[in-house]
Amino acid sequence: MRPNRYGPERRDAGLYDSGLRKRYPGLRGSGGRDPRIRSSGPGPSTDRAERASMLHGRIALVALIVVGQLWGLTVALNAWFERRTGQVWLLLGFQVLSFALALAVWLATPRDR
Repeated sequence: MRPNRYGPERRDAGLYDSGLRKRYPGLRGSGGRDPRIRSSGPGPSTDRAERASMLHGRIALVALIVVGQLWGLTVALNAWFERRTGQVWLLLGFQVLSFALALAVWLATPRDR
């Protein structure tokens, strides 16, 4: 290993006079830093927490709608087995409106996915 002739403050890992710097100009040793980089990355932000709370709220609302749909399906099946077709058609309309509402809730949120 060659002695470092430039002092301890110069840590270029021997790349300065090895010929590699001409071929690979972006190559730096372990001590080289890009002066344009001031920090390692973004700090803690509230964006992630806001997105998570929006997602949880959306999931809870859609889950409530799905539970209502399951209830409606149970009542519709009972009405179908008892030959009450008028009630079955009303409950089928309820199912369609519930699905449309769940779809609207899911699609009406900002595009963060």
